[in-house]
Amino acid sequence: MPRSWPEEPFETPIEEMFASQLSKHLRGDASFRNQVSVQTICGEFRLDFLVTVESRSVAFECDGREFHDFSRDEWRDAMILGAEVVDCIYRLRGHDIQNHLDDYLAIVAQIDPELFCERGLANLRNLASDEARQLQLEPEDERMTVHYWDGHPSDAMSVVRRTVRIPAGKRRFWRTAYAFAVEEGGGSVDDLRDEWRRRHGQPQRDV
Repeated sequence: MPRSWPEEPFETPIEEMFASQLSKHLRGDASFRNQVSVQTICGEFRLDFLVTVESRSVAFECDGREFHDFSRDEWRDAMILGAEVVDCIYRLRGHDIQNHLDDYLAIVAQIDPELFCERGLANLRNLASDEARQLQLEPEDERMTVHYWDGHPSDAMSVVRRTVRIPAGKRRFWRTAYAFAVEEGGGSVDDLRDEWRRRHGQPQRDV
């Protein structure tokens, strides 16, 4: 178990479930905190979880609401990445935490192995489903999907990972959103997103 453990109360059962499982596999010297406040050009945001190992910081956001505003999350992540307070942000759906958490952590361990102890890496490899093991990982992608075929072909786990580092020749929308926020001088994420959409002829509010 990491030397530091989330001290703030968990806001949802899925956050507690995630923390309990992740803590089993982290390096012993990892800092593991929850409800971490970060300052951005659009004000203060709170990260559900932040794991720091040496100079690398990785955030995890647990999206447990049934109707979640994915567009707003993307803009919010853009401000956090633009502030360079974390190296990357993983987003986990509540459904995936409840049903596929071992697979999710196994994939995270393959992409960011430095967060985990050797025993944790081995355990997660053993716990992963065949579908997760067969996934052709592309760590440079922002979204990777595991499809399950055990009688529920529509069941799939989505791995969302946004990172400060942008590979050569690639474009990331978060960089565009952050540049727009800088140009506008910051402000509300919702107002910035609406203004950006207005200028690009897109619907302003998600419904």
